[in-house]
Amino acid sequence: MSSNDVAKRLDDVHRRILAGSRTASRDLFVNALQPLRAFLVKSHPALEDDDAHDIAIDAILSYLRQPARCDVTRASLWTYLCMVTLADAVDLFRTRARRHELLRESAEDVAEWSGHANHVSEMDSAIDGRRIMELHGHRLATSDSERRFLALLLDGERSTAVFAEALGIDPKDEGADMIVKQAKDRMRLRIKRLRDAL
Repeated sequence: MSSNDVAKRLDDVHRRILAGSRTASRDLFVNALQPLRAFLVKSHPALEDDDAHDIAIDAILSYLRQPARCDVTRASLWTYLCMVTLADAVDLFRTRARRHELLRESAEDVAEWSGHANHVSEMDSAIDGRRIMELHGHRLATSDSERRFLALLLDGERSTAVFAEALGIDPKDEGADMIVKQAKDRMRLRIKRLRDAL
């Protein structure tokens, strides 16, 4: 079926929807869904078939929520639906690109930091500890004391006494050094696992 034929059928369906027909919305799906999917796949070859299907359905449902917004004296319902699907496809690609970039940047931050984890004193200001805390702190620390401890570790703190206080133990207590070392090792292991998972 040609685009002109689809456009004529959909304009007829549009008039029936505005007139209150009970079967017009079903006819809209029957006549528009497959052509919209085909249009999307042709215009965006990188689009997955499932995504094309979902975008086409969303466009139809969006139209059905406010059918009067489509003015067929200016452009056909077919053109209207094509414009909606194209905009939604572009939005989908942009959203995925942003998500991919954020995940890549996060993975790089964690990988760079964990590569220096055994040499905390060598960390320089290029490692953004605050960013790691904002993005992944909830996955690395499960309590307030662990969050304080992680913040110190990411900031490059070297003092065992400061770490001990963050954990709520007296730095002068026997075994405080060992407890701090074990806590650092656990946190570094969590960071390594997070890096591997990203």
